[in-house]
Amino acid sequence: MKFSFQRCVLLFRMQLVTDRKIFGYGALALFAILLSFLLYSVYTNDDGLYYDKQKEVAETGLILFIFTMAAWCFRSLHSRSTRLQALMLPVTAVERFAVGIFFSVVIFPIVYLLVYLLSAGVAFYIDDQVFQSGNRFFYFQPGPMGFDWRGFLSICSPLLAIGWAASATYRRLAIPKAIATFALLFITINFFGDVFGKWLLESLPITESMRAPLADGRLPEAIRSYSHGAFSTWSFATVDANNWPVRNYTLEVPAWLQWVEKGFGILIPLVLLVVTVLKLREQELS
Repeated sequence: MKFSFQRCVLLFRMQLVTDRKIFGYGALALFAILLSFLLYSVYTNDDGLYYDKQKEVAETGLILFIFTMAAWCFRSLHSRSTRLQALMLPVTAVERFAVGIFFSVVIFPIVYLLVYLLSAGVAFYIDDQVFQSGNRFFYFQPGPMGFDWRGFLSICSPLLAIGWAASATYRRLAIPKAIATFALLFITINFFGDVFGKWLLESLPITESMRAPLADGRLPEAIRSYSHGAFSTWSFATVDANNWPVRNYTLEVPAWLQWVEKGFGILIPLVLLVVTVLKLREQELS
C-alpha cells in the first residue's frame, strides 16, 4: 500500500470526529490549569502578573503540552476497545505517523496558543484593571525579550521524538513511560557527558602562565574541575600541594565537542522517528 495523501486527510477527519469530546474537555482542562497558574501569580507576586512570569508559564506550558500530546498521539492503539478498530483501517504506518505529526506540530500548538491567549487575557485583565500592576502582555512575539523560536525548537524536537516513540511502543501508561524514558535519556546523556568532560578537563596540562606562584608563595600543582559538562563552558581551578585553590579559570568547550553535541541532537530524534515507524508497522503485523 503506497502513501496516499487522501487517506491521511480521511484519517485526520475521522480522528477529529471520534475524539471531538476528548479535545473539547482537554481544552477546557488546559484553560483551567493555565488560568489557575496565572491567577496564582497575580495574587501572590508583589508585581502581579509581570512579563517574565507570563513568559515562563506560556513557554513551559507549551513545551509540556506538546510533549504530553505526542505521547498521547497514538492513543487508539493503546486501548483494547479501540486497538482492533484502529488496526483494521486501510492506512499504512507512515500515513498514521504523518497524521500524528500534523496533530502534534500544527493542531495541538494552535489549540494551546488560542487557549493560552484566552486564559492569559482574563488573568491580565484582572491584573491590570483590579490590581493596576501596569504589566505588559506576553503573546509569543519574537525578539530579545520575546519568544526564542530556535531554543524552543531545539527543546521540542527531541521531546516530540521521545513522545511519538513512547506512544507507538507502550500500550499502557504511555505518557508516564514517556516521561520516564525522557528522564532516563537525560540522566544518561548528562552523566556520560559529565564524566567525559571531567576527564578531558583534568587531563589538560598546566601552562607556564598558570604555574606563576601567588604572593604567599603557593605554587599550582594540579587542576581541579568545577563545571565540566561536555556541552557547557568549563570552569576549573589550579590547586596547590594541599589541594587548596590557587586561581580560577573559565574555558570554552572545544569546537569538535560542540559538533558532537549537534550531531547527537540530530541523530537521536532521527533514530526515534525510525523506531516510531517500525513500531507502528509492527503493530499492524501483530
